[in-house]
Amino acid sequence: MKMALYASPNCLQPQYTTAAGDKFGWANGAESRCMPVTWLFNNYDYQFPDSTFKAGWQDAVCYPSSCNDQGVLQLKMLGQTVDCPTGKTVDLSQALPSKFKQGSIGPCPDNAATCASLACGPSCAVGGVCVSGKCHCNLQYIARHTAA
Repeated sequence: MKMALYASPNCLQPQYTTAAGDKFGWANGAESRCMPVTWLFNNYDYQFPDSTFKAGWQDAVCYPSSCNDQGVLQLKMLGQTVDCPTGKTVDLSQALPSKFKQGSIGPCPDNAATCASLACGPSCAVGGVCVSGKCHCNLQYIARHTAA
C-alpha cells in the first residue's frame, strides 16, 4: 500500500489531521475524502512541502467533501467550495486565486461513486459502507443509522 507523504492512514480519523491543513485547506473527518494532489502548494505565505521537494511531486490529502444537486463533487477548503468534476484537475491558482499561487488537485474521482459514498452522512463512514444511499453496517457495528 502506498502511503501518502505526511498523510494520514485514514481520512475519516480527525486525530491524523496535520497543522499544514489549516494553511492549505485539507482536513480529516467523517465527510472527508482522499484526493490526489500535485505539490508544491503555495498560498502566498507558506509553501508545502518544504524546499527539499520538487514541484510535480504527486501525493494525496483529505478534503471535506459534499455533492451539489447536480451530483458534482465539491471540496471545502479555506472557507470556500471548489467543484471537482470527474476526471478533471483543479488548478488551485485559478480556482482560488486569492488563496493559492501554485498547486493542483486531481484527477478528480468518479463523482457518481464518491457522491454515493457521501449520501448516507458522516455517521455511516464510521461503522458502515454506504451503497446507493443506504448504510450497511460492518460486522462489529449495529446502529440505527445502518441497515442491519
